[in-house]
Amino acid sequence: MPRPLRQPSLAIRTLLPGLAVLVALALAAPAVAGPGTPAPCGPFCGAGDPPAEPALFAPGWVNHGPRTRDITLTPDGRELLFGLAVGGQRAVTVAITRQGPDGCWSAPALLPFATDPRYRVLEPHV
Repeated sequence: MPRPLRQPSLAIRTLLPGLAVLVALALAAPAVAGPGTPAPCGPFCGAGDPPAEPALFAPGWVNHGPRTRDITLTPDGRELLFGLAVGGQRAVTVAITRQGPDGCWSAPALLPFATDPRYRVLEPHV
């Protein structure tokens, strides 16, 4: 009679999925702005006044289509926070970009409190 398979320990069952999500988030973070994408300058991540027709906001810098969601600006317009989904919404986190003194925006980075894969951090608001 074959021996039954042993269940992985609780630590392995708990940590392994979280570790996989954390690795996915870490790999996605540098790619948020896209490789070689120049930093936008000016108000609203270089978007300027709203266009007459609907358009993606800061494409290639902040907006990457379906995996980008929940964009919000601080009242002074110098910090922009947005949700970022990784792995088909398995992991959801929040990134931030800030306008520097030169008027150009920093590369988007994950917020420190939003990197724990046990939690789905979404819908930033100010």
